[in-house]
Amino acid sequence: MYEPTFERVAGTGHTRLVRYDLDMKRNLLLVLLLLLHAGCITNGTLGDDDDVAADDNDETPDNTDPSQWPATLGGDRTARVKWPANYSGGLLPVVVQLHGYTGSGSWDQQWPTLDNHLDLGFLLVTGEGTVDSRGDRFWNATDACCDLYGSGVDDVAWLTSVLDEVEEHFPVDLQRVYFTGLSNGGFMSYRMACELSDRVAAIASVAGMDYDADDACVPSQPVSVLHVHGTNDATVPYNGLVPGWNIPSAPDSVERWANRAGCDLNAVDDDGNADYVENINGAETSRKSWRTGCDAGHDASLWTMQDAPHVPWFSDDMGRDLLTWLLAHER
Repeated sequence: MYEPTFERVAGTGHTRLVRYDLDMKRNLLLVLLLLLHAGCITNGTLGDDDDVAADDNDETPDNTDPSQWPATLGGDRTARVKWPANYSGGLLPVVVQLHGYTGSGSWDQQWPTLDNHLDLGFLLVTGEGTVDSRGDRFWNATDACCDLYGSGVDDVAWLTSVLDEVEEHFPVDLQRVYFTGLSNGGFMSYRMACELSDRVAAIASVAGMDYDADDACVPSQPVSVLHVHGTNDATVPYNGLVPGWNIPSAPDSVERWANRAGCDLNAVDDDGNADYVENINGAETSRKSWRTGCDAGHDASLWTMQDAPHVPWFSDDMGRDLLTWLLAHER
């Protein structure tokens, strides 16, 4: 057996071990083996277990497996997601549908009903606005509607975070993201086009207006816009004339987006009227479009429902045609 022997390291004032007995050698080897077994030594470094953790998580979750898709998102507020039952792979467009003032994000309060048409092949997302001091849900959209009590809630940020979550968990076609909404939800869709034009391909607003002042919205890119409105709307009038409430008319709202897309401002009538309102006889809806001279992939349309009120009884065809219009657009 040998006693440990040390020698002084020249010029340092330190000593180092140069000789040890066999028992000490065995003990050191045993300690090293235990550390290796515990995973505490990787790449020759003590305590570096991060590399091991990274190796264990190399697999990326499969976001094309519907059995792994979440039905709700949104964190402190709920966003619900539906998808086509016949999904068989590939990227899906996203349609975010926003409720009106006093409404909610539940499916039975969405009007027009879009979840009847998931066979068109898209993800449908609905969200919840916040509750104001009167107990009603709302979106903080334009300065005209509908943060009536000045909460200042940042709904653009929340809806953007919902989009981020959808893109994380689902196979999303990033060139085909859309917003649509009724009344306050239509106002909010216009705001999303203004502030998220680098991600939104098109919006469809039903009885909800754009900002009153054209320069209140300065999108970085064109966005295609569909506006649907009844001429007998007493809540958000078609012509925009409300004393003390600054809103543009329906034609002005959509025409400015046609102008931003570089379209020729001479709109053309689409072929034939459509029957979109169940409780009005005949084909009450005239449709016109701005689609000549526009930047590639962009256009704008106005569907005018003659004699229809703020919230008509929409036909199922209306929801399907609105979706077909949206899904035909890409960024």
